[in-house]
Amino acid sequence: MPTIAKSAKRFPGRPKRVSPPDPAYQLKHGRPSEELQALAWRMLFQSSAGLPPYELHLESVGFIRYVSLEMEKFVRNYGRRPIAFSVISDNLGRLTLFAESPCPEIFELFCEQAIKQAAAVVLHFPEHKFHPLFGVYLDLALRRQPGREYDWIGRFYDYFFRRPLPEKLAFFNAPHIFYYKEKLNALCEELYRRSRALGEGIKSFRRTAQETRLSLMRYNEHLLENAPKPYIGRFAVYRPSRLTGNKPVTHEEIQRLRRIIIKTLKSDTPNEIYLGYSILLRHNAQYGYWLDIFVYFRNDDLLRWADKSMQNLLYTWRSRMEDDKVDCVGYWMPAEEQYDKVLALTTMATEFDFYCRVVSPEKARSFWCSQSPIGRLSKRTHVRKRSAKNAKSRDAKLSLDPLTRFFQEENLQKQAELKLYRWEWRLQKHRKLLSDRRIKAALKRKRGKERDVDRS
Repeated sequence: MPTIAKSAKRFPGRPKRVSPPDPAYQLKHGRPSEELQALAWRMLFQSSAGLPPYELHLESVGFIRYVSLEMEKFVRNYGRRPIAFSVISDNLGRLTLFAESPCPEIFELFCEQAIKQAAAVVLHFPEHKFHPLFGVYLDLALRRQPGREYDWIGRFYDYFFRRPLPEKLAFFNAPHIFYYKEKLNALCEELYRRSRALGEGIKSFRRTAQETRLSLMRYNEHLLENAPKPYIGRFAVYRPSRLTGNKPVTHEEIQRLRRIIIKTLKSDTPNEIYLGYSILLRHNAQYGYWLDIFVYFRNDDLLRWADKSMQNLLYTWRSRMEDDKVDCVGYWMPAEEQYDKVLALTTMATEFDFYCRVVSPEKARSFWCSQSPIGRLSKRTHVRKRSAKNAKSRDAKLSLDPLTRFFQEENLQKQAELKLYRWEWRLQKHRKLLSDRRIKAALKRKRGKERDVDRS
């Protein structure tokens, strides 16, 4: 019986950074906790992220995520014990093939059903860049086709993991068991070696997705922290394939529609309530390109401007894009102090990018975010660190006697008034700054024209 190589002693590395429990902190840094990301995937499959076009993405991206996570687990376990298969003897002296713990899940990915699903994913996302580990899996999966190098994997998986013991022993008889052991270990070694070589590629792929998530989350946190009574709307602009004669939206079409959307949003929305927008570009084979849009307004308790403006915006977009056979659907909600809901919403909106990302022609942009009405966001994130202890103390204060609650409510009202005053002051300051810049630019252009006249 061959000996199994023992892994070298591993020294404990730097502990993985855990996101604080406070949603505002996670939103500011663009780093939702692992628990929230796992919950987001369950919420995605239950609610389809609230937008109909995502229904065509869920199963395919979910498969990419499953494959990528299984590959990561295999690489992690194989690095500790680099012999995947070995030959052992049972009590009766019969030789049998023994698999280490990470192997069954990996070889399940090479069964016929998984290969067909992988091929369907590639056809469904023709203009996408996949997770690098999923790319390694695709390459090896294609080599499993009949007549190729790894066409025996499906037959091996069936007999080794599914058939009863007598059939398994008959298939892996003594002359062939060592042959299969060498082939399987060679395959696992190639899988491990190629996956380990993609370390920098995986970091780069995740970094791009993280930058999009950070930009979206920081802008949302900025408005929740500073804007009075923020209101968030989320819309999908796409061409339904159920209508006869509809063709997928091209990149040129979606860029033209995006310009119409932004122009309409700025021109038809009162300046008093407009807070900005964020737009994510999406794509699949059925719809072509489509847009996931976040719109931000200010609300008013009496006039309810935000709710009415969101409805008017939805109807306006539909009418402006009716000739293009493009539909617009969406929903909206008050977001004041709703850090947890906004964190979950933005996590779901950006989670797909960590496994499957659209690649625009000529490396065009796939994410747009407006500038804040009160100026640019600072590059460094100065975070007000709230802790779970402070959150518990706030909850405890709400259960005090009526007189204490009265003073607390009065204090909250004063804070809201102060927040409104600060926002209006910063808004006027920024508008004056823009006005001064425009005046200087106009004078510069005028002087340039006068010099040109004098020279002529």
